[in-house]
Amino acid sequence: MPATIHDALPAQFYSQHATSKSTVFVVLHRAGHYPALQSVLTCTDPALCEEMCRQLNTLIDPDPADPATVIAAFKSRIPAPVFASLRQAAEWTAEGWWPVASHVHHPRPTDATDDEPQLEDPLYLIPRAEWPDFTALFPATTARHTATDIEAAEDDDEDEDDGKEFQLTAKSAATLWLALAQLVIDAEEDLDEHGGAAVADNDEWLFFNRLPTLSWGQDAQWRRLVIQAGIDLQHDIAAGREPEPRNNAEELLLHLAIEDADEITEEYDLDTVYPTDTYTDDRDDWAMIAEYITQDSDVLMLYDPDLAGIEHPDSLHNKAHGIGDLRPGNWMTWFRNVESRDPARIHASH
Repeated sequence: MPATIHDALPAQFYSQHATSKSTVFVVLHRAGHYPALQSVLTCTDPALCEEMCRQLNTLIDPDPADPATVIAAFKSRIPAPVFASLRQAAEWTAEGWWPVASHVHHPRPTDATDDEPQLEDPLYLIPRAEWPDFTALFPATTARHTATDIEAAEDDDEDEDDGKEFQLTAKSAATLWLALAQLVIDAEEDLDEHGGAAVADNDEWLFFNRLPTLSWGQDAQWRRLVIQAGIDLQHDIAAGREPEPRNNAEELLLHLAIEDADEITEEYDLDTVYPTDTYTDDRDDWAMIAEYITQDSDVLMLYDPDLAGIEHPDSLHNKAHGIGDLRPGNWMTWFRNVESRDPARIHASH
């Protein structure tokens, strides 16, 4: 029986590079469903893959490029099968649709459960119906410790290896997920509005002006990868795991989310949403939580003007402290002590 085909909307193109091949992916939106990531084409030239990705994204811009011009630019430069995939992707994108099978997208929940507080969502907030069930994902049990519990045990010289381990509370997990979601939304708005233009220190920017100034000249493709870092951390939390930063971009996004935590708690009235959360100390001690869910704070040194140049691995201060390469071009390189993320992963953007 043939699969049912639905119309989706191409929202963004990304590139992913492996040792033997490079791939262009597209994020597809479909009403009532979470966004999906789908492979568009593969090639063996990373630079050419990046160029095709950038050109496909020009077809989504508010002032879109001519698809015929985009297609013609690659006709003699790539193998016929790759060119056929590029041409099809360009034509679908220019028409504002993308055919997908039913199994590609996962449905969003349509309403909140009956036992949840019924809160009105201002238009600028993320609707409650789109939140994961943080209470189920991060249950308050005696088998696990909050950051405050562990700190108290250490102060009392108790045995740290008592079978208990740190876990975020439901409220803390919700706070981080929502903070990351807002960062992603702001970054996407910046990208839509400014593309690859240099960042300026003014109120026309929502997110990228919050990054260290040495990153302000990075291009649109780099900014898309920063957005993906935020989506990846959201996915960790939505799967019931502490967010584990696996590269410098994710590390910085997580620090920014922690910085926004108190504001998010108030803005979404999380004390009302999670009134039965008995582990409440964590919500007020994000510095302590940061010690457990981030690898370190090295990336924050990029904000210190007195440490200009520390991003370079050959600088004396960098070498003395074993910091590593903090240059923006290295922000998406996976840390050596963690597993790299699956390039075929599918995420909800918020």
